[in-house]
Amino acid sequence: MVCSKEEADADLLSEKTSETEEIIDMDISPVPFVGKRATLIPLEEGHIDALYEAGRFPEIWSWWPVRISTREEMKQLVLTFLQDQ
Repeated sequence: MVCSKEEADADLLSEKTSETEEIIDMDISPVPFVGKRATLIPLEEGHIDALYEAGRFPEIWSWWPVRISTREEMKQLVLTFLQDQ
């Protein structure tokens, strides 16, 4: 069967759309990344206190659009990041 370029493009777009829908429907969960020298673990609410302690030095925030100076501010930042995942 011979079809026009427009029909072929529409068919290709339809195929890509169904492939994309399949990918979007996948269950993607945070997982640790384990390397030779470090392990990166997913952010959790339980990290708030340690992040607050580690971030108490003002120079850490010099290149960020926000400055965290209280535990409550760190909690809000972490909760925002978790909500945006």
